[in-house]
Formats: sequence, structure tokens, C-alpha cells
Amino acid sequence: MFFKKVYKEKLVLCILDGLEAVNMLKKFKIKSTKTYSVLITLLVLGIVLLSSFGTALTISGQADKSTYNIEDASVQLSFSVDIQTDERVPLQNFTIDIFNSTDDLVKSCTFDMDGTNLTSCDYLTIQTSTNIEDEGNLSANGSTNDPVDFGYGYGYGYGYGFSDEGYTGEINVSATWNFTGEGVNSDNYSAEIYFLAENGGTPYTFEQSNDIDFQIDLSDYIALEKSGLTNSDILKANSAISNITTNLDLIQVGTYGTSITWTSNNSAIRAIDGKVTRPTYGQGNVSVLLNATISKSGYTSDYKTFIATVVEETQTDAAAVTSAKTNLIFGVIKAENTLQANVSTDLDLITQGTDGTTISWTSSNENIITKQGSVSRQSTNKDITLTATISKGASSTTKPFIITVYGTLDADTLSVNGAKSQLNLSRILNGNIDKENIRARLYFRENFTNYPNVTIVWNSSNTAVINNTGFVTRSNSQDVTVQVNATLNKNSTTTIKQFTFIVKKKVAPIVQQQITTTSGQTEVVVDLTNGATVQNIDVPSTVDDDEAVVLNFEAVINTSGNQKTTTLVNQLNMSRKTTTANYSVSIPAGTQVQGDSSWNGLVQLPTVINSAEMTAPSVSGKTTSVDSVIEVGLSGIRLNFTQPIKILLEGMTGKNAAFSIDGTQLSKITTQCTNAAGAGIPAAGECYYDDGTDLIIWTYHFTKFSAYTETTVEETSSTSTTTSTSIGSVTPTNIVREMQTFLIVSANTPTTITWTDENLVLTKMVVTSSKPENYAKFTSMHIEEPTKKLQGTVYQYLTITAQNFESITNAKIDFKISKTWMTENKIKQTDIALYRYTNQWDELQTTLLSDDTNYYYYEANSPGFSEFAIATKGIDNTQEKELIDEKTQEKETNTTTTDVAPIVDDSTPKETSPNNTQEQENKGDYTTTIFVIIVILLLLIYTFHDGGGMPWETKETKIKRLHKKALKHHEKGNSQKAKKYYAKANKLKK
Repeated sequence: MFFKKVYKEKLVLCILDGLEAVNMLKKFKIKSTKTYSVLITLLVLGIVLLSSFGTALTISGQADKSTYNIEDASVQLSFSVDIQTDERVPLQNFTIDIFNSTDDLVKSCTFDMDGTNLTSCDYLTIQTSTNIEDEGNLSANGSTNDPVDFGYGYGYGYGYGFSDEGYTGEINVSATWNFTGEGVNSDNYSAEIYFLAENGGTPYTFEQSNDIDFQIDLSDYIALEKSGLTNSDILKANSAISNITTNLDLIQVGTYGTSITWTSNNSAIRAIDGKVTRPTYGQGNVSVLLNATISKSGYTSDYKTFIATVVEETQTDAAAVTSAKTNLIFGVIKAENTLQANVSTDLDLITQGTDGTTISWTSSNENIITKQGSVSRQSTNKDITLTATISKGASSTTKPFIITVYGTLDADTLSVNGAKSQLNLSRILNGNIDKENIRARLYFRENFTNYPNVTIVWNSSNTAVINNTGFVTRSNSQDVTVQVNATLNKNSTTTIKQFTFIVKKKVAPIVQQQITTTSGQTEVVVDLTNGATVQNIDVPSTVDDDEAVVLNFEAVINTSGNQKTTTLVNQLNMSRKTTTANYSVSIPAGTQVQGDSSWNGLVQLPTVINSAEMTAPSVSGKTTSVDSVIEVGLSGIRLNFTQPIKILLEGMTGKNAAFSIDGTQLSKITTQCTNAAGAGIPAAGECYYDDGTDLIIWTYHFTKFSAYTETTVEETSSTSTTTSTSIGSVTPTNIVREMQTFLIVSANTPTTITWTDENLVLTKMVVTSSKPENYAKFTSMHIEEPTKKLQGTVYQYLTITAQNFESITNAKIDFKISKTWMTENKIKQTDIALYRYTNQWDELQTTLLSDDTNYYYYEANSPGFSEFAIATKGIDNTQEKELIDEKTQEKETNTTTTDVAPIVDDSTPKETSPNNTQEQENKGDYTTTIFVIIVILLLLIYTFHDGGGMPWETKETKIKRLHKKALKHHEKGNSQKAKKYYAKANKLKK
């Protein structure tokens, strides 16, 4: 292959043969001058040929350094080929050879003149450049940029070209040898380059004048590999060596070609492939010692140790919920209380459980224990059920706590606790979305009308953000958490109610006609910069239906006396899109929005309310159900408009319209608009219109609006039973509740409420307020168990509550009593009075008005609203009396009643006798038992039938079910059971 060696050897032999011939002539004493001349000529010619072989090209080369180590990674070689002006050879390709110290060929690669690889040659890369200059006129077959076709030489430097002047120039070759890729050892090396010329099919080789010598020293190879092997090399997808949750990459070959083997002292990490097996939850994390042995032939091995922590498996959501339920005990929520059966101060109802769970609370009586844990003691012990809902992910469970709030007879304590129970968060928020989203002023009231001697003092932990009057100053850069305490005091009795608020940082106004909110964008600011621009605000379906979004008009509110207003420049259209329906609200341009002195400028965009949380209007002879509810405006804040606004409930054609100011009870909108544009709307009222597709509501106020359905109940025959009642109290079998909502337009003007439910003892109420009250709501309800029972003959206990009606001066309450009851209990019609409970039962001034065939009608004057009792006059309740035990009361009732069941003889039908009743109950028990046995038998059939399932299943259904079972076992890694069910399915197919 190496032509230079072949021709050198032949030429040298030729010269040696010539010298040997001369010696032989001398030896044989041949003295022929002619013979000597021929031999000498041949010898000289050989010397000339030998010396002139490399004169066509001058080749030189060098390495960039004499010694290389492992950090260098590669050797840099450079060769320069000078072309003589009077010599021309046709160069074809070149070869680079690298030899070790024992002349073993380590590397041999051949390239054409532009550097293209002609033989397989890994780890050696080439770059070439040429610089050819023309020293004379070129003929047709010459080229200034093609060193390959360089004239017609004969390989010895004496070619015949087309120009006597020829060319001069230089060819440069740069070679990079990546010796770490080759995996070579420390040694001395040399590199040589050969250029191949070819003329007429005869190859000629030109060599360099000397070799390029260099040394590779890899004596620190193992140490470098060890120092370079770090945690990041093996972590793979894990975040840190101390937090291993998935497989490692235990590399087998190092950066410098070393071999790396691993050992592990714990099966949590398998050394052969780095597979990680995490401990199950509860076992704790595992520390694993990994040892990496680094080796290479001819070098001394070394090792490196890694300490990895394999993290235990994550707890499932279901397991977390179960664990949190176990950990949630009374001791966690008791605060300053000691016993669950004797609670007198606020509880700490935590919202974060163990193992990342969340906890929400409900109370069976928010007036005594709120869902935030605020406790308001009553005059007697009260058992309240607090229910904790513990959740994580899709898993949740509940845990009830029966809390006994210890009663007190202290009037001051009862007053401050009563006021405390009325100090609810929704009114304090003053239109802010919730306590974690405070953007405008809070409502810090100082007293209650119902508790005139109770004062409220507010104290903020950060008055620069929330001051002691509720004024809010927002930060430009961050949200701020503030704790506020409300101290309620009467005489020397004090209680504290705590609130924690998060005040959100300021939001810049958006200057656009069309604004579409995104999830988490819960505020749109309207001020002087964009008030004349904004026209449409849309909440798309990508935002959760119940995520509240507020408009903030705080910067453009005007104050006049006790009223705050702002006027809209443009028509403002607000819409809420859900996955099932769209809701929209339109306010005409020039409309003035009016609120009272507590309005802080917030207006809530339409928000979808869960229909299950609302109660449809009660309609006689019909069942009602709520279809959809939206809230617009602010809960607890009364906003009115100088022009009617339009509310559209999409797709609710054929439904009835209703609204609610506060709470969950809806009131029917009875006025129908004469057209879709709202004609016929009552002054300061509302009307509805059904356009055949949507339900349209026109109104002058913001609140909750609903579409609901009325369904006529079909009459069915029934047999009525007359039940006698005991003297002392009347408890109807049905609890009647009715709400009336109305508008008082001016102060000191009597306003009449008519109670329409025939089952309610109330017939009418006339109330008067010392100041204007908008949309007050009154609710009346029969109650079975009052706070304290009234001694004497009681016809009925009931409650009347008022909302948005704080300045009452007087209430006239009209009620009726059954004449039958009066006769049975031997009570004169003039001996009836209405009693009101505050700290004790107080008899109210009561007047007999009239009577008819069935009822006597009365009127009583009351200074306020609370619990009431209709009973005989003159009952003394100034002394506190023990509550009558329910069982004792029942016993006394049975012994004192005048209606005694007749004695039953053998002729009495069995179905009417008490003993037969017991037999019927026993029969019912047997029926239940038989039903349970049947269910159990069906479950056993399902379980033990071939592969499970009922015997009446179709073949196809059973095959599908067996496949599902097989797949489930396969996913769990139980291949044997999976095969079993697959086999059963295949058997059925046949």
C-alpha cells in the first residue's frame, strides 16, 4: 500500500547492485573502461533518481504540542504541502498513518484532496485548503483551483505540462485525532502523511521529510473519571440524590471510555440497571449506599460512593383523607375550651388537615356556632352538630362533632353572644368576594338594633391596610394578610370575634371596549381612564361557573349625604357563559347606580349559584323546583338603578321568574312585562317576559334572579284523622315558613305585609322604620322547640326574623286562633296574648279585633322581632324555670289528656287494635329481614357464579365482564388471575 517504501527499496537495491558490480569487476580484475563507465553511469542514475523522487512536492508537518493528557482528549496535527514552480504532478489523495512506540499501526485513514473520507476512519477528522497561483498562460486543460489535475507528470518530478512556467502553491491539511474515542493507552506516537500521484495508471507516492512525534500520557485517567462522575450523571428524571422517586441511570461507560460497575447495599435501588423500588407509604424513606468501581485495562481501578435517599410512596388521596379523619379530634379544635360537652368560647375550626387535606365545616345552628367556629351562648345548654368535610383530590369523608354549648343565665352574656351571632361575615365583606379577596372598604358596624346596649369596637393588626373603621388601602406590589378583632361589650361582659382578611394588590384598569376575563382574573377596574371606553365584559365558560368577578367603581363614586352613586357613560353589557347556558345583563347608557353610605363601589358580574342551595317559591297546590340561579350585584348590599336593566336567562322559556335579596328563599315575580323591551315594569319593581326562547327579567335593582318550574299536584283521596292535643302547647304536624319581601320608599311610613299561607297563624303585619329601608325581608316559621318554654296554655310558638330592616320603630302583628282549640281548652277569647322572648317571655299589648266561623283575630304591638308565643294572658315568667324534659312531658300528656282511646274487645277489627299495630310492625320487620336475605343471596350468586355475575346475563355481557376482570388483574401485576379470567372468556366464546 505504501508506495514510497516499495520504490525506495528498489532504488536502494539498484544502487547496491551497481556498487556490488563494481567490486566484482575489481575482484575479477576487469579493466575495461567501457564496462566501468556503464556501471558507474547506472549507479549515478540511481542516485539521481533517488534524490530527485521528492523534489516535486515539499511536505512538512507538526503537532500543536508534544505531550497530551486525558483532558486534551484529542491531538491536533497540521501538514503543509509546497508545490514547486518547475514541477508538476497529478495528486490524487493522501493518507495519514499513526504508529505507536513499537511501530504498530494505530490509525490509517485515506482522504481525497478535498478531505472526503475514502476509508472507514472513526475519530479522525480532516480539513484541507489550497492556494494555487498561475505563473504562466494556461492551456485548455489547466485549472487554477484544481490541484488534482496538475499537469501530466511521470511521477518523478519531470512531467510535461502545457506551460513551461507552471504553477506554484500550497496545500494545507489539519487533522484532529480524538484519542479518547479510540481508547488508547499512554505511549509515544508518530504521524506520517503520504500523497499519491498517478500518471497513466501508474501510482507514485510522495512522503514527508520527517515524522511528527508526540506523546499521550493518561496516567491520571481514572482520577479524572472519578472527579467527573457526579450526582447529575446518574439522577435521570429525579430532582436530587436525596429525593429519589424513579429509576436511576447507573452509567456503565464513563466519559473517558472507562468501565463502571455498581453495587448497592439495599434492594430499593437495583445495581444492575438502576431500577428503583420505593417503600410503601408509612415505612419511611430508605438510605441506599451506591458504590461505583471505575476501571480500565492497564490502569489501577478506583471507586466512588453515592448515598441516595429513596422516598417512600406517596399516600393515596383516600388514605390521606382516612388518616386526617382519625387525626381530627376535639382536642385539635377546642381552642380555650376543655370539654366537648361544655363549650363556652370560640372553637378553632381548622381548614387544613394532615397529609395535605382540606377541611370545611357546617353547623346545625349558625346562630350558636358558626362554620368559622364563633360560639354564641344561649340561656340553656344547646347541642350543636358540627360536621367536618375532609377532602383531598377526588376523595372526601365527613366527621361529625356533637358540641354542647353551655347555657348561661347572665343577661349581659346573652346579649353580647346574641350580637356576636348576628355579626356575620357576609355583611362585613360589604360586597368583596370573600375574606381572601378584599379590594374595597369593609362594613364595620358599631351596634345592633336588637341589642341596643352592646357596643362593638374593631381593632386591626395593620391599620395601614385595613383601619379600625373598615377603610381599605391596597398595596401596589403584594397581597397583605390582616387580622381584625371585633370586641363586643355590654357592661363588664366582653367577647371577641376574629376575622382574617387578605387584601389584594391593586389591579390596573383595562382600556378596551371588549374585556374577556380569564380564570383567576376576579376584578375589572373602572375609573376615569377607561370609563368612557368599556362597553362589554364577558366571563367565558373556561372560568368556573361560581368564580365571582367584580367591577370596581371605587375611583368614580360620588357621595351625597347617605347615598353613593356613579353614572355609566356607555351601555354596559355583562355576560356569563357556562357549558350549558349563557346569562347576560344590560345597563343602559346614562344609568345612575345608587347605593347607601356603606357601598364601596364593587358590583359583582353575573355568577352562577347552585340551584340546590335555593328554595323555590311556595305555591298552593303545586310543587316547585329551581332550574337556574344567578347573582348579580352584591350580597347584602342594596344597589338601585335610575333606569330598568335587562337580565336574560338563556333557554329558560316556559319557566317562572323569581328573585331573592338575601338568603336562600326565592320570591316569585308576578308582573309580566308587555313586551321584551320591559314595558309595563312597575316603578322601582320588576317584571318578566318569555320571548319563546329565553326568560327576560327587567328590574331596578341587583340581587339573585332565578328561573323555576311549577308543577300541578294531582289530587288523591285520603282519610283524615283527628288527633287531640294536650293543654299547654300546640305543635302542628307541618312546619310552615313564608317570606315576604317588599320596598319601603320613605321613613316613618307604615308598610303592610300580608301573610298568604292558610296554615300560618299570622295574617298581617304593619311595620314602621325610622329611615328608608330597601328590600327588607321577613320570614315567619312555626317552631317546635323554643329557647325557653312558656309556662301556661300555649297555642303556638313561632319566629319572625327581619333582614335589611335595622331601624324599626314599631310592628303590629295580626294573628288568628282556632275557635275549636279555644273551646276544647275552655279559654275565653279575651284571655289571649302574644308573648315575645328576649331574655325572658314578655307579654305584649294584645287586642281582640274580630271573629268569624272558625277563628278569633287579634293584633299585638311589638318593638322588635324574635321568638313569639300565642298563649293565655297573665303568665308570670320573671323567674327562670327548668325546661321540661321531653319524655316527662310526653308522659304527663298521656296521663292528663281527656281523649282516651276506647277499650278494644275481641270484636274490634285487628287492624285497629294496638296489639295488631305491633303485629303489623313485626310483620314489617319480617318483610325487611326477608328482603335483606334475598339481597344477600343475589350477592352470593353474583360472587360465586362462573366468573361472577348473575345467571341471567347474556353470553356477550359475561364475556365483556370477564375481560374487564382479567384486564384489572393484569394491571395489578397478577398474571395468573388474569389468565384465569381470559381462559373463562375464551371458553364462553367457543
